Amino acid sequence: MPAKKKTATLQQVYEKLTEHDGQFEKVFEKLTEHDKQFEKIDEQFTKVINRILNLEVTVKTEIARLDKRIDDLLGNLDKFAKDFESLTQEYHAITAALRRIERVLGAPEQWPESIRSEMDSVQRRLSSVEERILALESRP
Repeated sequence: MPAKKKTATLQQVYEKLTEHDGQFEKVFEKLTEHDKQFEKIDEQFTKVINRILNLEVTVKTEIARLDKRIDDLLGNLDKFAKDFESLTQEYHAITAALRRIERVLGAPEQWPESIRSEMDSVQRRLSSVEERILALESRP
């Protein structure tokens, strides 16, 4: 016996299509909700990206500022090194001159008062130079 064919009326087809239309509308509503969620996520990503870009600009600005400060510090360090070298040379020249004078004049007890006075003045100046050198050496 052959299988019986099902027959559908137009009313049944219409009802089935209407049912499918309802299901499609529910799917469309769900997709619309998903679209709204994606728009919110997109806005959040945009905010995060903008914050990252602003942070990058801030970091680059701060790095440039620090680079300038480092360059200034290096310049000051070079200046101090030159000053220190100059003071060191001055110190050695003065001490060498004092030794030569001491050899020519003999023991300090034998010097005339005018020479002792001059030597005291030179010693004060030398002490001042030594203090300046120590001050430069003790700087961080």
